[in-house]
Amino acid sequence: MTIHPDDVYQLARPHSAEIVRALQRCAAPGAEPDRVVLIGSAPRFPLLAEAVAARFGCPVIVPDDPEFACARGAALLAEAAPNPRAALPIPDSVV
Repeated sequence: MTIHPDDVYQLARPHSAEIVRALQRCAAPGAEPDRVVLIGSAPRFPLLAEAVAARFGCPVIVPDDPEFACARGAALLAEAAPNPRAALPIPDSVV
C-alpha cells in the first residue's frame, strides 16, 4: 500500500479545521491575534500552521523545542518569583 502526502492531508484537513475553530473560540470577542504561537506537538504538522495562518492572516511562530515551551515558561516564572515557595501554594505533604 502506498500512501501519498495528499492522502494524509485529506485525512487530516478536518482535524486542522477543528483546531482552528477551537483557537477562534479562545480569542476575545472581536479581537484578532497579531501572531499565533504553536507549541507542543502541533508544529510537527505543517498543515495546521498553514490553516492557522490562512484563517487569522498573521504569522505563525514555532519556538525552538515547542514540546517544552510551557515547562520553560513555568521555570522562568518560578525563577523570577521573589520567593519561589510563595509563588504557588504547595501543600507541606508534597514538599
